[in-house]
Amino acid sequence: MCHDAGADKAPRIGVPEDWRTRFSKGRDSLLRSALKGVPGSAMAPKGGFFQLPDAEVAQAVDYMLSRAGFNAEDAAMAASVREALERVHIFGVRVECTDGAVVLNGLTENADAVRTAVAAARAVPGVREVEIRVAPAAVFE
Repeated sequence: MCHDAGADKAPRIGVPEDWRTRFSKGRDSLLRSALKGVPGSAMAPKGGFFQLPDAEVAQAVDYMLSRAGFNAEDAAMAASVREALERVHIFGVRVECTDGAVVLNGLTENADAVRTAVAAARAVPGVREVEIRVAPAAVFE
């Protein structure tokens, strides 16, 4: 009921804009929120249906994401790219992924960090291309 109508700011089924920011955090993050609830919001653990097996909650999350045009493979790849960036000490860069195409958005420390971020993203298995929307912070100084 909540996700059909967008009650209490719940992301609506089939409305990609409602899911974009949440999806960028990855499917695992969304699943954790669905399983454990979101403090300070109307999102109760398992949507208030505590008897649901975790696997059914995961299926519901995947269904809502697919209706909004996102898929679990994209979320997994985005998470892998984020982990690769963290391993090379690149933080604060937003990662979006669609069918192996990765978009990096944000700021990095300098031009070398931009190159490092791109190389780390390209090294993730399954990444076909990397679009760079990352700028070195020094540009703004």
